[in-house]
Amino acid sequence: MPIQDARLRELKFLTMLEQAGDRIVYTPTTDDSVESQMVVHLLQSVLVNDVGHYAFDGHALHAVQEAEVNRLRDIGSVLAGRKVVLGITHKGRVRRAELEETIQTGRDRDPTGLAIARKYLERDISVALLHASAESPVCVALLDMNGLKAINDDAKNHAIGDAAIRAYLQVIVSRLDTGWDAYRGEGGDEVTLIMRSVSIDAATRTLQGVLQQLQRETIRVSDADRPLSASCGIVAATSSKTDPGALLSRVEAAQYRAKALSRRPGRPSTLAVEDGEATVIAATPNE
Repeated sequence: MPIQDARLRELKFLTMLEQAGDRIVYTPTTDDSVESQMVVHLLQSVLVNDVGHYAFDGHALHAVQEAEVNRLRDIGSVLAGRKVVLGITHKGRVRRAELEETIQTGRDRDPTGLAIARKYLERDISVALLHASAESPVCVALLDMNGLKAINDDAKNHAIGDAAIRAYLQVIVSRLDTGWDAYRGEGGDEVTLIMRSVSIDAATRTLQGVLQQLQRETIRVSDADRPLSASCGIVAATSSKTDPGALLSRVEAAQYRAKALSRRPGRPSTLAVEDGEATVIAATPNE
């Protein structure tokens, strides 16, 4: 297993223990030796089950000795596929926070330097979803620029298309709040946003503002100024158990509905919220 995958798996497990708020009964999965080895590592490193977990005796030395005996017993139980009781320790909470920070540092950027490279998208959604709840939703948006092929064809100059993409990205990233990130691949105009701790209504208002601002931007093509526009889908996750791949499929479906509505004269910006109708976002005068 790659190092990054192992770290993410450990982060998910420690987060689950922390969110449980108390001890849980853990049953090893016989066909998942990687997870069993990870739990053994957590026990050995005292990231779970410290002295207080095992010892109820007032004698300090005896308590430590008894804890070590019980720790070895629990390690043996995990390796044998038997149930054990686990609880995160203070050291485990510190490790969980360090893992989350480490996983999301040093990420490469897209060629413009304005967005994070798309290869980190699914991993970062997995991390964001660890904290998703009804009180703190995670919203994901997918934007696709309208008419880029026509701009390239009419201009017969990909430098103009590249300038249009840069202007489009600059509008998007200028509206990002703290804890929100934009992702884009090596080429193309699809941009995915992860928006943490925001309601679907607030995310929708933000994206409406992005689309309105985008239409105030123009690109010069064949002696004419063309306004930019995009199609956007938005979905929300309110559970830490949400599957990242399923969430991406949902936002793609919403964006597809928005894209279908945009295929009309003038290629307006459009927006579709999951389970809602796709709508045209009218341009507003320059502020």
